[in-house]
Amino acid sequence: MTVATAAAQSAAAPPPPPPSPFSMGPIVPFLEATDVFLSTPDFKNDRKVDGVRDYYQPPFKLEANIFPHLIFRQTYTDVIEIENQNTLDAENKKEFAYSISGTPGVRLRMLTSESSPVRTPSFTPRINLQGLWARRLKERLRGGARTAASGNVGLYEAHVRIAHYSNGQEGCLSVNQARQEDDDQTECVPETVPLDGETINRKNGSFSTNFVAVGMNYMRNNLKAVEGPPTNSREWLAHRELRAGLELEWHFKNDRIKDYYSSKRLNATAGAAWRDAWICDRRLDVAANATVGLDTKDDVTNNSWSAQATCMPLNRGGWGFFVRYVGGQDYYNVQLFETIHRVQVGFTFNQGGFFGFRSQPTGATASAAPPVKPVAP
Repeated sequence: MTVATAAAQSAAAPPPPPPSPFSMGPIVPFLEATDVFLSTPDFKNDRKVDGVRDYYQPPFKLEANIFPHLIFRQTYTDVIEIENQNTLDAENKKEFAYSISGTPGVRLRMLTSESSPVRTPSFTPRINLQGLWARRLKERLRGGARTAASGNVGLYEAHVRIAHYSNGQEGCLSVNQARQEDDDQTECVPETVPLDGETINRKNGSFSTNFVAVGMNYMRNNLKAVEGPPTNSREWLAHRELRAGLELEWHFKNDRIKDYYSSKRLNATAGAAWRDAWICDRRLDVAANATVGLDTKDDVTNNSWSAQATCMPLNRGGWGFFVRYVGGQDYYNVQLFETIHRVQVGFTFNQGGFFGFRSQPTGATASAAPPVKPVAP
């Protein structure tokens, strides 16, 4: 009888919610993706070999921008987990969140020469501090499912990034310098020499800078029900987004590059994304980025720009493929004297996604419920 009573009470309990299409690991927007890609030869390169234009210099085999974001603490989940929001009254529903994360960023460029070396990799470890505000979220939640599912939510973000940028090499920055007594721990002599595209040491030249970046991002999210009638609030998910951002970097540089590498840089971004577009069921994204050096250096292009289209065909996970055009100053540290114009094609993984509400994992509701106590016969 005890077993039968307990079974009856368990059967009467509501079933756990179904898994949401965006129930995944920690989600924090406005952080860059990890990319692995191939680059075309520089189609505007004016170098010549034996009087003939050389389309294949420098010879790149494969590149990777590795940016995993390790979340130390974030409250963004409190905003997008709908079961938690539904337990709060209208005035206490959560619109604000913060995130503290670390990014062990690495850029690698593999060459086509003997043994396919990776020279002067870019190391950019950093700490990310983000604050987020989902404007009009209380209004949408207060209005009920039908109102929220057909409206929009503006997501505002402000951030501070504290970063180091170097390549971990032991050589002197110029080919006209050498370490004293061939000791890697000594200074390069002569202390200062002019640098240009011909004399900079691309093989193992030591490049380093530290910087602080302060910026803001905005994302307009148009919500609708994922499937079926909008009767359950956990089905709300953005199907279209528009975004823009602006960021200012202050670099505290090694004295050897201060005359060539801009210490104040303005980064601007803009983009749009759609769900269920063509074969890109999860996401079709177009974006443009530009960087402007505010303290222009002589004979060095400190400006760069890019445009990218990304397709993510799988609803689960953050994998996709992209095509990108990059121009202006080479982003690969010791290549600061290079001006590039390349098309890049490859794979990408992004930990972000569309703004939307996610339900608790399957079984979470059942495990949170009080245990069933046996009834004595």
